[in-house]
Amino acid sequence: GKLVDNSSFIKSFKQISTSGAVQAPPTIRVIDMGCGRGYLTFSLHSYLCNKFLMPENEETEQKANFKPGLTVQTQGIDRRPKLIKEINGITDDLGGEFSSLRFIEGDIGNTGNTLFGDDSDSDSIAKSTLDILIALHACDTATDDSIWFAIQNDADIIVTAPCCHHQLRQQIDRHFTKNPDHPLADILCHAIYRERSTETTTDA
Repeated sequence: GKLVDNSSFIKSFKQISTSGAVQAPPTIRVIDMGCGRGYLTFSLHSYLCNKFLMPENEETEQKANFKPGLTVQTQGIDRRPKLIKEINGITDDLGGEFSSLRFIEGDIGNTGNTLFGDDSDSDSIAKSTLDILIALHACDTATDDSIWFAIQNDADIIVTAPCCHHQLRQQIDRHFTKNPDHPLADILCHAIYRERSTETTTDA
């Protein structure tokens, strides 16, 4: 489920952040492409804030990670305006560390450079920001679009999970329709098995 996916994703990012790959500059900027309801967006934003922004009276272990003056800015992108309005309302209600988390309406393949800005090619800016792009199970070619966006904008860290099986599923459905005597016909005649097969192939 979503909780398991998010927990695994944060665990993977935690391994990156403790491996020395993350040297927090004054500003950490995160874009979550195809954020949906923002479960992962909220989770990662909170994790980064808890790791690098130290409230008063925190434990000694967190004080070791504390970076004076550091800010965490996170942006989730999704194409559904009603959903964006809803989850922005949630961030407004939460306030606090979530005041620097916003959601915007946009299409992954055509999104503007909304958070990373037009300054990603500047050496001075590059030294003062850590730019992170994440995408969890963005459908069809959206994961590819997300990776391309990150490359174009010189993101420092790219963490994605493979896109779901929709694109491959359409091809298998068409192939099975045209080839009912396929050696795997007894399996492929069941929609659930075609779905599982394409999910496994996509993840591989």
